[in-house]
Amino acid sequence: GKPAVGIAVASSEAATDVVMRAMRSGADEFVKLPPDINDLSEAVRRILSRKGQKVFTGEGQIVTVFSGKGGVGSTMIATNLAIGLAGELTGETVALVDLNLQLGDITTFMDLRPRFTIHDAVKEFERLDPGLLKSFLTQHRSGAFVLSCPNEPAEAEGITGEHIGAILKMLRGMFRFVIVDTAHTFSDQSLGALDNADTILLVGDMLVPSIRNMQR
Repeated sequence: GKPAVGIAVASSEAATDVVMRAMRSGADEFVKLPPDINDLSEAVRRILSRKGQKVFTGEGQIVTVFSGKGGVGSTMIATNLAIGLAGELTGETVALVDLNLQLGDITTFMDLRPRFTIHDAVKEFERLDPGLLKSFLTQHRSGAFVLSCPNEPAEAEGITGEHIGAILKMLRGMFRFVIVDTAHTFSDQSLGALDNADTILLVGDMLVPSIRNMQR
């Protein structure tokens, strides 16, 4: 009943009958686990195209990855999407933002030890411009630039949805793709990321609490 919503099913079982059952149940795409980043990217592209949504065009797209509960792989998807896009493209084209401000994992996933975080960007918010914001980013070996969560949970206090919206809009003008990983709540900061997104990737698994949260 929601024509603009696409559904991708991921499973370690990729037998023909499993794929067909998923498709008959309403899935738009099937991706085998563990996911190959190229297969995942192409599945997302096909869904967006089929649903009439804006497909990645290199015009400064913000892709927000959101889930209603932890442990379903949203950070893995956000991280690998950023790394995969950075590997496919040339130049400074991809930024990855960790908006799980108190307990973010992106720097752990990417084995990074950033000198600066989003906390530093917000402290300089009044004079923040693209050049200064760029200095707070850490480049991963894939080529993607990361704006990490604060080093200490207490440093997340005072970071508002207004800050997030302004930073994402600035990054949109600096990078072709801005991938945003959010916390699993409708916080002011998460809403700032969702409101500014061109595309929202809603991630869940087959457990009942996850499905209920996705419906809600």
